[in-house]
Amino acid sequence: MNAATLSEPGPGSGQRGPLLSSCVAVLAILLFSTGIDNYGFDVWGAPPPLYWVLAVIAAAGASSIISMRSPSAMLRSPVLLWFAGYFLVSTLWGVAMRSAPKVQQALYDRYRSVALAVALLIIFSDARARRSGVLAVAVATAVNALLNLSESLGVIDFAAMDGDVTGRVPGRAAGFFINSNVAGIAIVLGLAVAVPRIPRAARVALLLLGAAGVAATFSRGAQLCFLCLLLWLALRKVVPMWPLAMSGAAVALFIAYEGSSLFEFFERRGVLNDNTLGRLRLEADDSGRTELAHMAWRMFLDSPLIGKGLASTIDWGASVSSHNQYLGLAAEHGIVGLLLLPALGLALCWNNPSAVPLALVLMLAGLISHNLLEDRGTLLAISLASGFYGSPLEERPAEAMEEEEPAALAR
Repeated sequence: MNAATLSEPGPGSGQRGPLLSSCVAVLAILLFSTGIDNYGFDVWGAPPPLYWVLAVIAAAGASSIISMRSPSAMLRSPVLLWFAGYFLVSTLWGVAMRSAPKVQQALYDRYRSVALAVALLIIFSDARARRSGVLAVAVATAVNALLNLSESLGVIDFAAMDGDVTGRVPGRAAGFFINSNVAGIAIVLGLAVAVPRIPRAARVALLLLGAAGVAATFSRGAQLCFLCLLLWLALRKVVPMWPLAMSGAAVALFIAYEGSSLFEFFERRGVLNDNTLGRLRLEADDSGRTELAHMAWRMFLDSPLIGKGLASTIDWGASVSSHNQYLGLAAEHGIVGLLLLPALGLALCWNNPSAVPLALVLMLAGLISHNLLEDRGTLLAISLASGFYGSPLEERPAEAMEEEEPAALAR
Protein backbone atom coordinates (compact mmCIF):
# COMPACT_ATOMS: atom_id res chain seq x y z
CA MET A 1 0.00 0.00 0.00
CA ASN A 2 1.52 3.35 -1.04
CA ALA A 3 1.27 6.80 0.49
CA ALA A 4 -1.40 7.90 -1.96
CA THR A 5 -3.58 4.97 -0.93
CA LEU A 6 -3.08 5.76 2.74
CA SER A 7 -4.19 9.31 2.20
CA GLU A 8 -7.57 8.32 0.81
CA PRO A 9 -10.63 8.41 3.04
CA GLY A 10 -11.31 5.23 4.95
CA PRO A 11 -14.18 2.87 4.24
CA GLY A 12 -17.56 4.37 4.92
CA SER A 13 -16.21 7.86 5.41
CA GLY A 14 -17.40 9.06 1.96
CA GLN A 15 -16.64 12.69 1.41
CA ARG A 16 -17.44 13.87 4.93
CA GLY A 17 -13.84 14.25 6.09
CA PRO A 18 -12.63 16.34 3.12
CA LEU A 19 -15.85 18.36 3.15
CA LEU A 20 -15.43 19.15 6.84
CA SER A 21 -11.77 20.08 6.29
CA SER A 22 -12.66 22.40 3.42
CA CYS A 23 -15.44 24.12 5.38
CA VAL A 24 -13.22 24.60 8.44
CA ALA A 25 -10.36 25.86 6.23
CA VAL A 26 -12.55 28.51 4.61
CA LEU A 27 -14.08 29.60 7.94
CA ALA A 28 -10.67 29.82 9.65
CA ILE A 29 -9.24 31.89 6.80
CA LEU A 30 -12.16 34.31 6.71
CA LEU A 31 -11.83 34.75 10.48
CA PHE A 32 -8.09 34.78 11.09
CA SER A 33 -6.83 36.30 7.83
CA THR A 34 -9.14 39.32 7.99
CA GLY A 35 -8.71 40.17 11.67
CA ILE A 36 -12.45 40.01 12.20
CA ASP A 37 -12.04 37.47 15.03
CA ASN A 38 -10.33 40.08 17.21
CA TYR A 39 -12.41 42.99 15.92
CA GLY A 40 -15.65 41.14 16.48
CA PHE A 41 -14.71 40.42 20.09
CA ASP A 42 -13.41 43.92 20.86
CA VAL A 43 -16.12 45.94 19.13
CA TRP A 44 -19.18 43.74 18.57
CA GLY A 45 -19.07 41.53 21.65
CA ALA A 46 -18.57 38.32 19.62
CA PRO A 47 -17.03 35.21 21.23
CA PRO A 48 -13.33 35.62 22.09
CA PRO A 49 -10.79 34.43 19.50
CA LEU A 50 -9.77 31.56 21.81
CA TYR A 51 -13.15 29.94 21.20
CA TRP A 52 -12.57 29.99 17.45
CA VAL A 53 -9.11 28.49 17.94
CA LEU A 54 -10.54 25.68 20.06
CA ALA A 55 -13.24 25.10 17.45
CA VAL A 56 -10.62 24.74 14.70
CA ILE A 57 -8.61 22.31 16.84
CA ALA A 58 -11.72 20.23 17.57
CA ALA A 59 -12.74 20.24 13.90
CA ALA A 60 -9.24 19.09 12.88
CA GLY A 61 -9.53 16.15 15.26
CA ALA A 62 -13.00 15.27 13.97
CA SER A 63 -11.85 15.51 10.35
CA SER A 64 -8.90 13.23 11.06
CA ILE A 65 -11.15 10.62 12.68
CA ILE A 66 -13.76 10.75 9.93
CA SER A 67 -11.23 10.53 7.11
CA MET A 68 -9.26 7.73 8.79
CA ARG A 69 -6.03 8.99 7.29
CA SER A 70 -2.60 7.70 8.06
CA PRO A 71 -0.58 10.49 9.72
CA SER A 72 2.76 9.09 8.57
CA ALA A 73 3.24 11.53 5.68
CA MET A 74 2.28 14.59 7.72
CA LEU A 75 4.53 13.49 10.60
CA ARG A 76 7.50 13.80 8.26
CA SER A 77 6.60 17.37 7.34
CA PRO A 78 9.58 19.69 8.02
CA VAL A 79 7.20 22.39 9.23
CA LEU A 80 5.58 20.04 11.74
CA LEU A 81 9.03 19.06 12.98
CA TRP A 82 9.86 22.75 13.35
CA PHE A 83 6.79 23.36 15.49
CA ALA A 84 7.73 20.35 17.62
CA GLY A 85 11.15 21.93 18.14
CA TYR A 86 9.56 25.29 18.95
CA PHE A 87 7.35 23.58 21.53
CA LEU A 88 10.39 21.87 23.09
CA VAL A 89 12.48 25.06 23.22
CA SER A 90 9.59 27.01 24.75
CA THR A 91 8.98 24.33 27.37
CA LEU A 92 12.64 23.97 28.40
CA TRP A 93 13.18 27.73 28.73
CA GLY A 94 9.79 28.20 30.38
CA VAL A 95 10.45 25.55 33.04
CA ALA A 96 13.85 27.08 33.80
CA MET A 97 12.33 30.52 34.42
CA ARG A 98 10.73 31.82 37.57
CA SER A 99 7.00 31.28 37.86
CA ALA A 100 6.04 34.85 36.95
CA PRO A 101 2.66 35.70 35.39
CA LYS A 102 4.25 37.04 32.19
CA VAL A 103 6.31 33.88 31.77
CA GLN A 104 3.25 31.71 32.23
CA GLN A 105 1.29 33.82 29.75
CA ALA A 106 4.09 33.66 27.17
CA LEU A 107 4.28 29.88 27.53
CA TYR A 108 0.51 29.59 27.21
CA ASP A 109 0.53 31.77 24.07
CA ARG A 110 3.19 29.59 22.47
CA TYR A 111 1.37 26.36 23.32
CA ARG A 112 -1.80 27.78 21.80
CA SER A 113 0.07 28.76 18.63
CA VAL A 114 1.60 25.30 18.27
CA ALA A 115 -1.75 23.59 18.84
CA LEU A 116 -3.43 25.79 16.22
CA ALA A 117 -0.61 25.25 13.72
CA VAL A 118 -0.80 21.45 14.12
CA ALA A 119 -4.59 21.54 13.72
CA LEU A 120 -4.26 23.61 10.54
CA LEU A 121 -1.61 21.25 9.19
CA ILE A 122 -4.05 18.37 9.71
CA ILE A 123 -6.82 20.27 7.93
CA PHE A 124 -4.62 21.25 5.00
CA SER A 125 -3.27 17.72 4.62
CA ASP A 126 -6.30 17.21 2.34
CA ALA A 127 -5.75 18.45 -1.23
CA ARG A 128 -9.33 19.70 -1.56
CA ALA A 129 -9.00 21.71 1.64
CA ARG A 130 -5.82 23.28 0.25
CA ARG A 131 -7.54 24.29 -2.97
CA SER A 132 -10.47 25.75 -1.03
CA GLY A 133 -7.95 27.45 1.25
CA VAL A 134 -6.13 29.17 -1.61
CA LEU A 135 -9.39 30.55 -2.98
CA ALA A 136 -10.43 31.72 0.50
CA VAL A 137 -7.03 33.40 1.06
CA ALA A 138 -7.37 35.21 -2.26
CA VAL A 139 -10.85 36.42 -1.26
CA ALA A 140 -9.70 37.44 2.24
CA THR A 141 -6.73 39.34 0.79
CA ALA A 142 -8.99 41.18 -1.66
CA VAL A 143 -11.42 42.00 1.16
CA ASN A 144 -8.59 43.37 3.33
CA ALA A 145 -7.35 45.56 0.50
CA LEU A 146 -10.85 46.81 -0.36
CA LEU A 147 -11.55 47.66 3.28
CA ASN A 148 -8.32 49.66 3.45
CA LEU A 149 -9.22 51.54 0.28
CA SER A 150 -12.76 52.14 1.52
CA GLU A 151 -11.39 53.54 4.75
CA SER A 152 -9.00 55.89 2.93
CA LEU A 153 -11.73 57.05 0.55
CA GLY A 154 -14.20 57.66 3.37
CA VAL A 155 -16.65 54.96 2.31
CA ILE A 156 -16.33 53.27 5.72
CA ASP A 157 -15.57 55.15 8.92
CA PHE A 158 -13.89 52.52 11.08
CA ALA A 159 -12.90 55.09 13.71
CA ALA A 160 -16.58 55.76 14.38
CA MET A 161 -17.32 52.03 14.51
CA ASP A 162 -14.51 51.24 16.95
CA GLY A 163 -16.21 52.79 19.96
CA ASP A 164 -13.93 52.69 23.00
CA VAL A 165 -11.30 50.55 21.24
CA THR A 166 -8.13 52.55 20.62
CA GLY A 167 -5.01 51.98 18.56
CA ARG A 168 -6.06 53.20 15.11
CA VAL A 169 -3.68 55.84 13.69
CA PRO A 170 -5.41 58.73 11.82
CA GLY A 171 -4.74 58.66 8.09
CA ARG A 172 -3.44 55.07 8.07
CA ALA A 173 -6.00 52.49 6.95
CA ALA A 174 -6.15 49.22 8.88
CA GLY A 175 -9.60 47.69 8.36
CA PHE A 176 -10.56 45.13 10.98
CA PHE A 177 -6.95 44.84 12.16
CA ILE A 178 -6.93 48.35 13.75
CA ASN A 179 -3.09 48.20 13.61
CA SER A 180 -2.04 49.39 10.15
CA ASN A 181 1.28 47.52 10.19
CA VAL A 182 -0.49 44.24 10.90
CA ALA A 183 -3.06 45.02 8.19
CA GLY A 184 -0.33 45.60 5.61
CA ILE A 185 1.60 42.45 6.47
CA ALA A 186 -1.62 40.40 6.35
CA ILE A 187 -2.19 41.48 2.75
CA VAL A 188 1.37 40.63 1.70
CA LEU A 189 1.18 37.22 3.38
CA GLY A 190 -2.08 36.52 1.56
CA LEU A 191 -0.53 37.51 -1.76
CA ALA A 192 2.49 35.28 -1.12
CA VAL A 193 0.24 32.27 -0.58
CA ALA A 194 -2.47 32.90 -3.18
CA VAL A 195 -0.82 34.51 -6.21
CA PRO A 196 1.34 31.52 -7.24
CA ARG A 197 -1.70 29.21 -7.03
CA ILE A 198 -4.62 31.13 -8.53
CA PRO A 199 -5.20 31.24 -12.32
CA ARG A 200 -2.67 33.38 -14.15
CA ALA A 201 -5.41 35.67 -15.50
CA ALA A 202 -6.28 36.78 -11.96
CA ARG A 203 -2.78 37.25 -10.56
CA VAL A 204 -2.06 40.76 -11.81
CA ALA A 205 -5.46 42.03 -10.67
CA LEU A 206 -4.99 40.63 -7.15
CA LEU A 207 -1.46 42.06 -6.97
CA LEU A 208 -2.61 45.53 -8.02
CA LEU A 209 -5.46 45.46 -5.51
CA GLY A 210 -3.07 44.25 -2.83
CA ALA A 211 -0.59 47.00 -3.70
CA ALA A 212 -3.29 49.64 -3.22
CA GLY A 213 -4.34 48.08 0.08
CA VAL A 214 -0.77 48.03 1.37
CA ALA A 215 -0.16 51.61 0.23
CA ALA A 216 -3.23 52.76 2.19
CA THR A 217 -1.64 51.52 5.43
CA PHE A 218 1.49 53.68 4.97
CA SER A 219 3.40 50.80 6.59
CA ARG A 220 7.00 51.00 5.42
CA GLY A 221 7.71 47.44 6.51
CA ALA A 222 4.70 46.04 4.64
CA GLN A 223 5.61 48.06 1.54
CA LEU A 224 9.15 46.65 1.61
CA CYS A 225 7.80 43.11 1.96
CA PHE A 226 5.43 43.72 -0.97
CA LEU A 227 8.18 45.08 -3.22
CA CYS A 228 10.44 42.11 -2.49
CA LEU A 229 7.57 39.69 -3.12
CA LEU A 230 6.71 41.44 -6.38
CA LEU A 231 10.35 41.30 -7.49
CA TRP A 232 10.54 37.56 -6.78
CA LEU A 233 7.26 36.84 -8.58
CA ALA A 234 8.40 38.85 -11.59
CA LEU A 235 11.85 37.28 -11.79
CA ARG A 236 10.38 33.79 -11.50
CA LYS A 237 7.74 34.69 -14.10
CA VAL A 238 4.94 33.74 -11.75
CA VAL A 239 3.11 36.85 -12.98
CA PRO A 240 3.11 38.00 -16.63
CA MET A 241 5.36 40.99 -17.07
CA TRP A 242 3.59 42.97 -19.78
CA PRO A 243 0.21 43.34 -18.04
CA LEU A 244 2.04 44.22 -14.82
CA ALA A 245 4.21 46.84 -16.55
CA MET A 246 1.28 48.34 -18.44
CA SER A 247 -0.81 48.55 -15.27
CA GLY A 248 2.05 50.26 -13.45
CA ALA A 249 2.49 52.73 -16.29
CA ALA A 250 -1.24 53.52 -16.29
CA VAL A 251 -1.20 54.18 -12.54
CA ALA A 252 1.89 56.39 -12.91
CA LEU A 253 0.26 58.44 -15.69
CA PHE A 254 -2.93 58.87 -13.66
CA ILE A 255 -0.96 60.13 -10.66
CA ALA A 256 1.09 62.44 -12.89
CA TYR A 257 -2.02 64.08 -14.36
CA GLU A 258 -4.29 64.00 -11.31
CA GLY A 259 -1.69 64.25 -8.56
CA SER A 260 -2.73 67.67 -7.28
CA SER A 261 -6.41 66.72 -7.18
CA LEU A 262 -5.60 63.50 -5.36
CA PHE A 263 -3.45 65.36 -2.86
CA GLU A 264 -6.23 67.82 -2.11
CA PHE A 265 -8.82 65.06 -1.78
CA PHE A 266 -6.78 62.96 0.64
CA GLU A 267 -5.71 66.05 2.58
CA ARG A 268 -9.37 66.95 3.12
CA ARG A 269 -10.07 63.37 4.15
CA GLY A 270 -7.31 63.54 6.79
CA VAL A 271 -5.35 60.75 5.09
CA LEU A 272 -2.43 63.07 4.37
CA ASN A 273 -1.36 64.47 7.73
CA ASP A 274 1.96 65.10 9.48
CA ASN A 275 2.41 61.38 10.20
CA THR A 276 1.66 60.02 6.73
CA LEU A 277 3.40 62.88 4.88
CA GLY A 278 6.50 62.28 6.98
CA ARG A 279 6.39 58.63 5.90
CA LEU A 280 6.02 59.59 2.24
CA ARG A 281 9.00 61.95 2.51
CA LEU A 282 10.98 59.33 4.48
CA GLU A 283 11.23 61.84 7.32
CA ALA A 284 9.19 60.04 9.96
CA ASP A 285 11.07 58.50 12.87
CA ASP A 286 11.12 54.78 13.66
CA SER A 287 8.79 55.09 16.70
CA GLY A 288 11.58 53.93 19.00
CA ARG A 289 12.13 50.60 17.25
CA THR A 290 15.87 51.07 16.88
CA GLU A 291 16.28 51.51 20.63
CA LEU A 292 14.12 48.44 21.29
CA ALA A 293 16.26 46.46 18.87
CA HIS A 294 19.42 47.64 20.65
CA MET A 295 17.97 46.56 23.99
CA ALA A 296 17.21 43.08 22.67
CA TRP A 297 20.63 42.82 21.03
CA ARG A 298 22.38 43.79 24.26
CA MET A 299 20.38 41.12 26.10
CA PHE A 300 21.53 38.55 23.56
CA LEU A 301 25.17 39.62 23.89
CA ASP A 302 24.92 39.35 27.68
CA SER A 303 23.94 35.69 27.37
CA PRO A 304 24.47 34.45 23.79
CA LEU A 305 24.39 30.73 24.60
CA ILE A 306 21.12 30.36 26.50
CA GLY A 307 19.61 33.86 26.44
CA LYS A 308 17.82 35.63 29.25
CA GLY A 309 14.85 33.28 29.35
CA LEU A 310 11.26 33.15 28.16
CA ALA A 311 9.36 36.48 28.22
CA SER A 312 12.52 38.45 29.01
CA THR A 313 11.68 40.86 26.13
CA ILE A 314 8.20 41.31 27.59
CA ASP A 315 9.07 41.71 31.25
CA TRP A 316 11.73 44.39 30.71
CA GLY A 317 12.16 48.14 30.98
CA ALA A 318 10.19 49.06 27.86
CA SER A 319 6.42 49.19 27.50
CA VAL A 320 6.48 47.07 24.33
CA SER A 321 8.53 44.14 23.07
CA SER A 322 11.42 44.18 20.61
CA HIS A 323 9.45 44.72 17.35
CA ASN A 324 11.91 42.20 15.86
CA GLN A 325 11.24 38.46 15.84
CA TYR A 326 14.91 37.55 15.35
CA LEU A 327 16.24 39.67 18.20
CA GLY A 328 13.32 38.85 20.49
CA LEU A 329 13.92 35.11 20.17
CA ALA A 330 17.69 35.60 20.39
CA ALA A 331 17.40 37.61 23.62
CA GLU A 332 15.17 34.95 25.16
CA HIS A 333 16.84 31.74 23.88
CA GLY A 334 20.34 32.71 22.81
CA ILE A 335 21.83 31.32 19.62
CA VAL A 336 19.04 28.73 19.38
CA GLY A 337 16.46 31.51 19.31
CA LEU A 338 18.42 33.49 16.73
CA LEU A 339 18.22 30.50 14.36
CA LEU A 340 14.54 29.67 14.95
CA LEU A 341 12.97 31.92 12.32
CA PRO A 342 15.53 31.10 9.58
CA ALA A 343 14.96 27.43 10.38
CA LEU A 344 11.23 27.93 9.80
CA GLY A 345 11.94 29.51 6.42
CA LEU A 346 14.16 26.55 5.52
CA ALA A 347 11.49 24.08 6.67
CA LEU A 348 8.92 25.81 4.47
CA CYS A 349 11.16 25.66 1.41
CA TRP A 350 12.42 22.10 1.95
CA ASN A 351 11.45 20.30 -1.29
CA ASN A 352 8.66 22.86 -1.59
CA PRO A 353 9.34 25.69 -4.08
CA SER A 354 5.73 26.84 -3.78
CA ALA A 355 6.44 28.16 -0.28
CA VAL A 356 9.48 30.27 -1.23
CA PRO A 357 7.50 33.54 -1.61
CA LEU A 358 5.89 33.09 1.80
CA ALA A 359 9.24 32.23 3.38
CA LEU A 360 10.72 35.41 1.85
CA VAL A 361 7.93 37.57 3.27
CA LEU A 362 8.23 35.91 6.70
CA MET A 363 11.97 36.51 6.86
CA LEU A 364 11.47 40.20 6.07
CA ALA A 365 8.44 40.61 8.33
CA GLY A 366 10.49 39.20 11.20
CA LEU A 367 12.58 42.37 11.07
CA ILE A 368 9.58 44.58 11.91
CA SER A 369 7.35 42.37 14.07
CA HIS A 370 7.95 40.39 17.25
CA ASN A 371 4.72 38.38 17.33
CA LEU A 372 4.59 36.64 13.95
CA LEU A 373 4.60 33.24 15.64
CA GLU A 374 1.53 34.16 17.70
CA ASP A 375 -0.49 35.73 14.89
CA ARG A 376 -3.26 33.38 13.77
CA GLY A 377 -3.27 34.65 10.19
CA THR A 378 0.47 34.03 9.89
CA LEU A 379 0.17 30.53 11.33
CA LEU A 380 -2.61 29.81 8.85
CA ALA A 381 -0.51 31.00 5.91
CA ILE A 382 2.42 28.85 7.05
CA SER A 383 0.25 25.75 7.44
CA LEU A 384 -1.44 26.21 4.08
CA ALA A 385 1.74 26.91 2.12
CA SER A 386 3.58 23.98 3.69
CA GLY A 387 1.01 21.56 2.25
CA PHE A 388 1.82 22.35 -1.38
CA TYR A 389 4.59 20.54 -3.20
CA GLY A 390 5.97 21.13 -6.65
CA SER A 391 6.78 24.30 -8.53
CA PRO A 392 4.16 27.05 -8.54
CA LEU A 393 5.06 27.65 -12.18
CA GLU A 394 3.64 24.31 -13.24
CA GLU A 395 0.01 24.59 -14.30
CA ARG A 396 -1.53 21.19 -13.59
CA PRO A 397 -5.14 20.05 -13.39
CA ALA A 398 -6.56 19.88 -9.89
CA GLU A 399 -7.09 16.13 -10.24
CA ALA A 400 -3.42 15.58 -11.06
CA MET A 401 -2.31 17.77 -8.17
CA GLU A 402 -4.51 15.80 -5.79
CA GLU A 403 -2.86 12.56 -6.84
CA GLU A 404 0.70 13.86 -6.88
CA GLU A 405 0.83 15.87 -3.66
CA PRO A 406 0.37 13.00 -1.16
CA ALA A 407 3.05 11.00 -2.95
CA ALA A 408 5.40 13.98 -2.91
CA LEU A 409 4.69 14.58 0.77
CA ALA A 410 5.69 11.00 1.58
CA ARG A 411 9.10 11.29 -0.08
